[in-house]
Amino acid sequence: MEKKKILIVAGEASGDLHGANLVRSLKKERNIDFFGIGGEKLRAQGVEILADIEKISVMGFFEVLFKIPYLYLIYKKILKKIKKEKTDLAILIDYPGFNFILMKKLYHLGVPVVYYICPQVWAWKKERVKLLKAYTKKRLVIFPFEEEFFKKEGVEAIYVGHPLLDIMEKIEHMEENKIKIGIFPGSRKGEIKRILPEMLKICQYLKENLEKVEFYIKIYKPLKDFIYKRLKKFPLDFKQIEEVTPLTFSLMTSGTVTLENGLYLNPGVVLYKLNPLTYHLLKNKVKTKYISITNILLNEMVYEEFLQEDARASKIKDFVLNLVQDKEKLKEKREKLSRIQEILKKGAVEKAKEEILKLI
Repeated sequence: MEKKKILIVAGEASGDLHGANLVRSLKKERNIDFFGIGGEKLRAQGVEILADIEKISVMGFFEVLFKIPYLYLIYKKILKKIKKEKTDLAILIDYPGFNFILMKKLYHLGVPVVYYICPQVWAWKKERVKLLKAYTKKRLVIFPFEEEFFKKEGVEAIYVGHPLLDIMEKIEHMEENKIKIGIFPGSRKGEIKRILPEMLKICQYLKENLEKVEFYIKIYKPLKDFIYKRLKKFPLDFKQIEEVTPLTFSLMTSGTVTLENGLYLNPGVVLYKLNPLTYHLLKNKVKTKYISITNILLNEMVYEEFLQEDARASKIKDFVLNLVQDKEKLKEKREKLSRIQEILKKGAVEKAKEEILKLI
């Protein structure tokens, strides 16, 4: 069978994870060479990485401006390779700022585009729906309401399920004497720099006011030194975790990690800070009631959200302390979070693979 060549572009840690699982599944079915943008997980699946996500993963309008020269070089590098070697298909994963520019060019070069994990156009920049319709062959979405949203806009999208459900272990919350606090500072330097110190101040306060409390932190490996430099400023013992695990309570940035914690039935709060100018530009453009995908799915503020100036330890620490000590409230939140698995479905990778194989 003729070997196929596929471009895959994942600009963030979650895209790297889900992209890697998709690549693994596709390779079992066909003889395929992959190249593109990704991180350690895509590289581990044999993908030729032209640019690492560590160098391009930023959040915010002004932060992106500083990356434009480098992103342009990567864009040209991808196009040069496509023109030199026949590319059968492109799989783009979220990361719309870069991927929307790339998908137009791919369309004109005759490379079919599958958008796996479409950007959240239902939350903001609804005008991008028309671009997705015009320049992509297939749109694979991971939340059930997205399929309906696209349908109302006259665009076909296929709900494949959520890939997190395919890789999760069995969830089991045990009653323990210990209080386990999880810290999830994100995978971008900007958000870590702004949010992690506030999370650590909250942890310091919890240590001073609670007995038998333990702290667990999820560290994005490429930024390990960057994070540890900040941990050293606080006299706390941290246990590093690779993935989300059952916890008493979680301190989270906004993003996929809120859904991961929700699926593990971990109560918690969301802290998020953008560059003030970026926040000013975006605050009136976001069309959703909540910023956390868990709250959006449940249509309820199960994870309290503290944004910008409210995302400070001085404003949050007593709220967190009281909630951590309230066993009934924690139980109530776990019951609400359990509804997520009823809303989402498994099998995203297999379904996505089937749709992609139809094109190659």
